[in-house]
Amino acid sequence: MKAHRTLARLATRSIESSEVGLSDFAVLEMLLHKGPQPVNEIGRRIELTSGAITTAVIDSSRAAWSHARPTRATEGLASFA
Repeated sequence: MKAHRTLARLATRSIESSEVGLSDFAVLEMLLHKGPQPVNEIGRRIELTSGAITTAVIDSSRAAWSHARPTRATEGLASFA
Protein backbone atom coordinates (compact mmCIF):
# COMPACT_ATOMS: atom_id res chain seq x y z
CA MET A 1 0.00 0.00 0.00
CA LYS A 2 2.86 2.36 0.78
CA ALA A 3 4.43 1.78 -2.65
CA HIS A 4 1.09 2.44 -4.36
CA ARG A 5 0.67 5.77 -2.56
CA THR A 6 4.22 6.78 -3.43
CA LEU A 7 3.74 5.94 -7.12
CA ALA A 8 0.38 7.72 -7.19
CA ARG A 9 1.95 10.81 -5.63
CA LEU A 10 4.83 10.78 -8.15
CA ALA A 11 2.45 10.29 -11.09
CA THR A 12 0.21 13.12 -9.90
CA ARG A 13 3.19 15.45 -9.49
CA SER A 14 4.46 14.55 -12.95
CA ILE A 15 1.06 15.10 -14.59
CA GLU A 16 0.45 18.40 -12.80
CA SER A 17 3.93 19.69 -13.72
CA SER A 18 2.81 19.43 -17.35
CA GLU A 19 -0.04 21.84 -16.57
CA VAL A 20 -2.61 19.15 -17.34
CA GLY A 21 -5.38 18.23 -14.93
CA LEU A 22 -5.81 14.62 -13.85
CA SER A 23 -9.14 14.23 -15.66
CA ASP A 24 -7.72 15.80 -18.83
CA PHE A 25 -4.77 13.40 -18.63
CA ALA A 26 -7.10 10.42 -18.17
CA VAL A 27 -9.07 11.44 -21.29
CA LEU A 28 -5.90 11.82 -23.36
CA GLU A 29 -4.50 8.52 -22.08
CA MET A 30 -7.68 6.69 -23.02
CA LEU A 31 -7.81 8.24 -26.49
CA LEU A 32 -4.17 7.41 -27.08
CA HIS A 33 -4.59 3.74 -26.19
CA LYS A 34 -8.18 3.08 -27.35
CA GLY A 35 -8.51 5.40 -30.34
CA PRO A 36 -11.57 7.55 -31.08
CA GLN A 37 -14.30 7.04 -28.49
CA PRO A 38 -17.80 8.38 -27.90
CA VAL A 39 -17.75 10.99 -25.16
CA ASN A 40 -20.22 9.02 -23.03
CA GLU A 41 -17.95 5.94 -23.20
CA ILE A 42 -14.95 7.97 -22.05
CA GLY A 43 -16.95 9.22 -19.09
CA ARG A 44 -18.09 5.73 -18.18
CA ARG A 45 -14.61 4.24 -18.40
CA ILE A 46 -12.79 6.88 -16.37
CA GLU A 47 -15.73 7.39 -14.03
CA LEU A 48 -16.50 11.06 -14.64
CA THR A 49 -19.89 12.72 -14.70
CA SER A 50 -21.21 13.87 -18.07
CA GLY A 51 -20.44 17.50 -17.21
CA ALA A 52 -16.88 16.69 -16.12
CA ILE A 53 -16.14 14.60 -19.19
CA THR A 54 -17.51 17.28 -21.51
CA THR A 55 -15.29 19.87 -19.82
CA ALA A 56 -12.24 17.59 -20.04
CA VAL A 57 -12.81 16.92 -23.75
CA ILE A 58 -13.37 20.63 -24.48
CA ASP A 59 -10.24 21.58 -22.51
CA SER A 60 -8.09 19.06 -24.37
CA SER A 61 -9.60 20.20 -27.69
CA ARG A 62 -8.81 23.84 -26.92
CA ALA A 63 -5.24 22.88 -26.08
CA ALA A 64 -5.06 21.05 -29.45
CA TRP A 65 -4.29 17.68 -27.82
CA SER A 66 -7.46 16.12 -29.17
CA HIS A 67 -10.52 17.06 -31.14
CA ALA A 68 -14.19 16.32 -30.75
CA ARG A 69 -16.69 16.16 -33.55
CA PRO A 70 -20.42 15.70 -33.24
CA THR A 71 -21.79 12.37 -34.37
CA ARG A 72 -25.35 12.66 -33.07
CA ALA A 73 -27.34 15.30 -31.25
CA THR A 74 -26.61 13.81 -27.84
CA GLU A 75 -23.05 12.57 -28.09
CA GLY A 76 -19.78 13.36 -29.78
CA LEU A 77 -16.73 11.39 -30.83
CA ALA A 78 -13.41 12.42 -29.34
CA SER A 79 -10.08 11.41 -30.80
CA PHE A 80 -6.41 12.03 -30.15
CA ALA A 81 -4.89 14.71 -32.36
